[in-house]
Amino acid sequence: LDDYQGKTLLDDYQGKTLLDDYQGKTLLDDYQGKSNPQHNGYDRAMGRRKAFIRRNRSRPQVRHSRSLESIFRLYDLQDFGPSSGDQETITKTQRSVVLSGGFFDSGHRMIGGRGNDVFIICESTRNTCPLKTGDQLIKIEARTVAGMTHATLIDTLRLHSMKDAMTLVVTSNMEGYEKLLNSKNIKDHFYVRASFASQSYGPKLLSFQKGDVLLVTDTCPEGRSGYWYTMKVTSDGHTTEGGYVPIELIQSELQEVGQQNSLASKYQILASKSRTASQPFKCVVFRCFQPVNLIKATAPKPVILLGALEMEIRRSLVELGSSGNLKFSYCPKRTAMSPLNAGEMEDKVEVMEGEGHVSYSTCQAVEELMNKGYHCILSVSPEQLSRKQVTKLKPMVLLLECKAVKTIRSIMTSANIPLGRETMHLERSKELKAQYGSMFNGTIPLASTMGNTLHSVCKAICLHQDDVMWEDCPYDPLM
Repeated sequence: LDDYQGKTLLDDYQGKTLLDDYQGKTLLDDYQGKSNPQHNGYDRAMGRRKAFIRRNRSRPQVRHSRSLESIFRLYDLQDFGPSSGDQETITKTQRSVVLSGGFFDSGHRMIGGRGNDVFIICESTRNTCPLKTGDQLIKIEARTVAGMTHATLIDTLRLHSMKDAMTLVVTSNMEGYEKLLNSKNIKDHFYVRASFASQSYGPKLLSFQKGDVLLVTDTCPEGRSGYWYTMKVTSDGHTTEGGYVPIELIQSELQEVGQQNSLASKYQILASKSRTASQPFKCVVFRCFQPVNLIKATAPKPVILLGALEMEIRRSLVELGSSGNLKFSYCPKRTAMSPLNAGEMEDKVEVMEGEGHVSYSTCQAVEELMNKGYHCILSVSPEQLSRKQVTKLKPMVLLLECKAVKTIRSIMTSANIPLGRETMHLERSKELKAQYGSMFNGTIPLASTMGNTLHSVCKAICLHQDDVMWEDCPYDPLM
């Protein structure tokens, strides 16, 4: 650049005119062997350079020009001799590779997908191939591959392979490649929650209920688009039976149901339905599966007990204080003399209105108890279970179930609780199970005495402490 005086050189040669004189793209084609299979483009280029110098001998800069290669460097054109048609520009840890001839047709394969990094396997016999086995794919053209499913990656690569050239951004990561290659799921690995129930009618298809969490391990099994291979996930995060889910068929069926029976409000719609005189009927797209993230508890979970004798069992549990490795405590309460507005409710739980005052606890106080190793016993009504202030604490919600008045009366007698309202406790347990059954993590059958009942409660808390939690993540159209 110093020899050629940087910008002055381009001004003297009039920028674009220089490339025109050297015949720009035609020259590159000659070098890449596209216009001349015998790869004699270099000799013809030298002839054009000499002719250009003869026509411009009045310009002293041309006589000092070293070679045609120097001018190519000004324009970041790296290859001067015969090549395979692939250009590679190296920048620090990432490389930008221009690939011609298509991705799969050039002898490349790919592993990875949503939930995994994406790696390239090069099976090409060409020594000049810029892609190597173990290269991690970062971008396809300007589109990042993070979050793409394996099926979407294949479709995107095939689409861009139809062009003359495709730009890929890659970085070498042989360690990550070998780690993925030795794992169970070398394609996709992400979780979804079903927004509907599906009954399979084939031997390899998977049946599931609304609310079931599925692990998706392949969005293009055996090269078949329109199917997912999934496995059911238990409450402790382990996988059980697996099978295929015809995702495209399910989507089309839900669209027909929503259009015919006006059930669109029951699903979250991504594209609305409309019809005008000049516009056809638009497709309605339903969110069949909600993407979720798996979260494991690192501290004792808050506990919400609802059902028969809920207040008495909460009080007895806190009075017990501890059982084995379990420690229980109420959350400190605060009082406000006026009703709380929407902004003040942002960090409040256990909100209870009294005569002339409002009592509440804060999420921060609950988290402080959790960090000290306590299971915080929350007094939350079933209507408040869906509040975001409660759900973000990830509590375990347990139903205290009883099937006979005799059992309730026996517990009240053993704990010196005044008899009365036994039938009301029984009916409340049944109503909660019928109305809020899907919101409970587990059910605790009441024993004949308070001591045995507390033992059952502690056992259930230990069991559900290890349950994994699911956090909804924003819907991604790349799915």
